[in-house]
This record gives sequence, C-alpha cells and structure tokens, in this order.
Amino acid sequence: GGLDESHGLGEYEDYLQQMAEVAPFLAREASLFGRSACEGLWPAWTQDAFAAARPEGDWLGGPPWGMQADFAQELSLAGLPLAYQRESASVALLSGDNVLAFSEEELTELLSGGLLLDAPALARLQELGLGEHTGFALAGQRADDTLEIFGKDELSGAFPGWERDCRQSFRAWWQPGWLLEPLSSVARPLSHAVDYAGKDYGALAGAFENTLGGRVAILGYYPWSYQLWRGSSDRLKRLARWLSRDSLPAWVASHHRVPLWARRDEEGRPELFVLNASLDAAKGCQIAVKAAGPARYIPVSGTEQLLEPGAQQGGYTLYELPSLAPWQPALVAFD
Repeated sequence: GGLDESHGLGEYEDYLQQMAEVAPFLAREASLFGRSACEGLWPAWTQDAFAAARPEGDWLGGPPWGMQADFAQELSLAGLPLAYQRESASVALLSGDNVLAFSEEELTELLSGGLLLDAPALARLQELGLGEHTGFALAGQRADDTLEIFGKDELSGAFPGWERDCRQSFRAWWQPGWLLEPLSSVARPLSHAVDYAGKDYGALAGAFENTLGGRVAILGYYPWSYQLWRGSSDRLKRLARWLSRDSLPAWVASHHRVPLWARRDEEGRPELFVLNASLDAAKGCQIAVKAAGPARYIPVSGTEQLLEPGAQQGGYTLYELPSLAPWQPALVAFD
C-alpha cells in the first residue's frame, strides 16, 4: 500500500521498489562469487598506511600527495581489476609515503614480484637503500611546461611519439614532473620530459627487471591521474600485463570506461562483475579473460546471453559484450 508520507518515508519507496527488482541479480552475483577475493592490482593499503603518512610533517593534516584513498581509481576506470588483499594480487602499487608502512623484508618481497611505483615512492625506496632494485634514480624535477612524450618501447604503448600534456601551469592540479636516471643498461626508459620548445630533459617513466626476479615500473608524471586517454590507458594495461607476467585474471581490452572486478567461483573459474562507469553507452566493449569456451552474459535486467569466444591474445580470450547502458552493471560467468 506504499509508505506513509506523514512520516517522511515516501521518498524511499522508489528506491526500495528498485532494490526489489534487482534482488535476483544481486543474489546471482552472491551465488557466483561466494566469499572469494578480488584478484588483480593491489593498492598496498594496510592498517599501518595512515601511520606512515607525513612522517616529517603535520601527521594530523592527512595523507600527502600520492596517498589519496582513490589513487588507483583511474587504473580501475581504464579496465584493470583491483585486488583488496595482498594474497590475491598479481601486481602491487606503491605511492608516496605508503612505502614506510612496510618493513625492509616486506618491501624486498614486493620488489621480487610485480610493482608499480610513483616517483615519491621511489624516493622512499632510495632512502631505505632499496633503489638498486628499481633500475632508476630520481634526477630532479620539472615544475612547469613539461610534456610527456611516449617512446618506442613496446611497454610504453602503441603510440610512440604521442604527447601527454597535463598543464602544470594550472595550479589547481599542479604536480612536478619527476625525472628518472637509468642505473643500468637494461633499465628501459618509456617516455621523456620535453618542454614546449622541444628540449629533452630525460626519462619520465621506466621499467626494469631486477636480480630479485621482480619487475618494476615507475611513473614520474601524473601517475594516477589524466590517464584515461587511449594512449595512456593502453600503456597502463601493457605495464600491468608485463608486471604480472600475464597472471591478471581479466582486463578490458578495448578503450572503454568500464571497470571490472574479477573473482572466482567454488570451482576456481573466473567470474566477472563489469560496470559501464560512463554517461555514454559502451558499445563494442571487449574483455580479455584467462578462460576458454563460451561465457554467459547476465545483465542486471533482461535476458541472459551467450558470449562466443573471440581471438586469442597472449593466453587470454577476447569476448565482446553487448551494449552496456550508462552506469549499467552486468556479470560474466564461465561454466
């Protein structure tokens, strides 16, 4: 009979009705995922993260640049899966002073796997005597008028020579460009800092395979923001695959603003939650999954569809999703 407006609860009626309509979808999600962990890129947050913030300054002032809780947001929006615990991670992300939340033994273990760093995190690793395992040292900063020019290395993406200009002169989002100096002949510069007159100041991003058996990548120019244009998101995906040695469970292979979460069912099969985090319909979205054979596409409402496997790409199978409406979620399940 509806909610009694005299108690001011009527405004919730539509919400409760819609929740009832999507309840079967949520129940299906719960039955597929169970209590399995999300797999993918781990932002390296622990209970000690806030205690490590601003060790040389105003601790109560909050985390410094690079340690915002949402610093991994654009990696997710680009279509890379996030993990929320170390045990289910293929790659760890370290930002700024969060390095100080870990012991030297723990950091050495992280450096022995796949690790994506920003420049402030590299600075902390250098202070702790672990910089040799990253392949690069900091060589200064560029405060203004800096472009990031993508190099020809396959890890820097499929867009050599493309420019990334984050407009440092706009102080509302100013960040320095951190220059990197290779410490080894096998350290791979991925991009360079160039001013508006075309002068090259050195590397801005790099990748390195160390003697611990780990793979490390460093981003020195707006590492966690303004990464969603095609060239940048392509590079992020290439780096994540390389760092993980292609152990990521899934990722979005096309250029769409579609985050996905990858978990497993009781049989160990990958099960995915996808979301179109855009105001435009996501048409032709392709996901790459460590799986084979047909998949089931389960929309939040409507009819379940069969997804036929497409091309193979480095141990992954491509699947094209039906058009996803703005902010529409769906499940992708494997039998």
